[in-house]
Amino acid sequence: MLYVIVIPYKKNGEILISKRLVKFYKDLYCSPGGKVKEGEKVEDGARRELYEETGIIIRNKFEMILVNRYENKHIYVYKTLVDNSVVIENREPEKHEGWFWTNRFYDYPLIPTMDIFKKEILKHITPKYIVFSGPTGVGKTSLMIKLKQELEKDGFSVDICTESILKDSNYLLEYKKNDIQKFEYALLNQYHRRRIEMLNSSKNFVIVDREVFDGDIYKEVYGFEKEIIKKEHVEIKDLMLVFLILCNDRNLERNYYGREEKDRKYPLKECKKILNVYREKFKKDVCGDAIVINNDSDLEDGVNNIKEYFNPYLIKL
Repeated sequence: MLYVIVIPYKKNGEILISKRLVKFYKDLYCSPGGKVKEGEKVEDGARRELYEETGIIIRNKFEMILVNRYENKHIYVYKTLVDNSVVIENREPEKHEGWFWTNRFYDYPLIPTMDIFKKEILKHITPKYIVFSGPTGVGKTSLMIKLKQELEKDGFSVDICTESILKDSNYLLEYKKNDIQKFEYALLNQYHRRRIEMLNSSKNFVIVDREVFDGDIYKEVYGFEKEIIKKEHVEIKDLMLVFLILCNDRNLERNYYGREEKDRKYPLKECKKILNVYREKFKKDVCGDAIVINNDSDLEDGVNNIKEYFNPYLIKL
């Protein structure tokens, strides 16, 4: 017999579950799913079950993440990223108590066909790419490095890519303008290789500065259009969690004057102006909606605020 389970999940790792009311697996929790009808394609059955139970119509990527057996059942597990604006209906109230989002689904008594796969499910909804965005002077790099250290203490492998790798590439633009020898392009090749390594990293988490995903450097040096560069991220878009880092003016000044003069990209007045733009009107990042973190105290507090969003993934199953 063929059965499907659909894991609707949000970018912050929450998944949709409900308590069962029927005799079979009564009082256990599950995500949408059920039996595939005779003659029905497995994916069509998954889409149908999801709609019949929750009213959700698949509009984003719909991906099969697991196939396995449980007793005499062949279980197909799908995942789909759900936007915050989607309204969830309990279309079968005689079967389910009511659907709700949770980022700790493994704490609930799950139906056996979900319980045995919970580690694999968790792996497939984990936002592997932790993207930091924000204006200069708010302490992004310090937070990124500290977060890496904390995650490694928890036993995770972590790759990190700060905006420092852009410096050599920016120098390269000057080389091109001055028509320097072609061997200088090795700098850009190094940047390109690092970027590809990051996109294909086998580490548990990749912490990366938003600027590294910017295609401007490619457009200026290679003549590529920025939109072409963005297409690289479409495949992993649903595995990204974006943090917008802000701070108050006092901390901005502290960070600014704590830098060497040669590293001050803009005058302080200009930094404050840019910060205010981020505060008042932040548009959607290419990677998705950003979670705002105000880095107004010490590094420890800033990292703890960020780690709150990773509690679902920092467990040992």
